[in-house]
Amino acid sequence: DIDLIWKKVCELLENKSVPLTLKDFSCISVDNSSWVSLLPESSDELRAMHCTIAKFINNPLNRSFDNYTPHMTLINTKQKKYEEEVKKISNLYFPISDRFILALGRSDEIGQFTEILCKFHWE
Repeated sequence: DIDLIWKKVCELLENKSVPLTLKDFSCISVDNSSWVSLLPESSDELRAMHCTIAKFINNPLNRSFDNYTPHMTLINTKQKKYEEEVKKISNLYFPISDRFILALGRSDEIGQFTEILCKFHWE
C-alpha cells in the first residue's frame, strides 16, 4: 500500500517541502537516557503535514501529541559521559536553515526514522 499512500499524501498536501531553521540546541534526560536534539524555530507546517497524513492513514493523533516538540534527534544514549561533551559544544551551535522535503519511511521501535521508502522530488 506504500505507493497508494504516497500518491494520496502528495495529492493532499499543498506544500511538500518545509523551510526550517533549526534554532535551538537541546539536551534533555528522559528515563535515564540523554537526548540531544535540534529544535525548529517554528513547527506549524510540520504539525499541519503530520495531521493531514495521520487523518488520511486513519491513525488519529494521541493526546500526547499536544505536548510533542518536533525536533531532529542527534543522539540518544544512556552513557553519562556524553552529557559533559554536549555541554562543551552546545554553546558553539549556531542556527541551521534549509528546506526539508517530505519523505515516507520506516521507523524503529522508538519512532526514529530509519529508512526512506519514498521522497518528494522537485519537478
